[in-house]
Amino acid sequence: MIIACVSKSFLQYAAPMKAEDPEAFAPTWLAVLDRFAEAKKFAKGEMLTEAVIENAKNMALVLCKQEIVPYNEEDGDSVLYVGTWDALKKIDSSLTPAIVIN
Repeated sequence: MIIACVSKSFLQYAAPMKAEDPEAFAPTWLAVLDRFAEAKKFAKGEMLTEAVIENAKNMALVLCKQEIVPYNEEDGDSVLYVGTWDALKKIDSSLTPAIVIN
């Protein structure tokens, strides 16, 4: 499934991308989340809807645990923090910073 492919590819290159060009990372990450939200919005079946939510959640968990994306507002870039969690909430209301803490 394309959602899983995008997710795995993004995770593979996230750390080098942020290290090489930190200013380009946030817009790229947020664009991926926006496309996931669109995929969910237009999904015709439950399988795609679940894949979007699970892959978005897994990407957020990995990126937060690797300290690439902040899960506490005090941890860094406020634009990245707000943008990430706002975009994740558009995908599913359960995708909040609490998923990383639990």
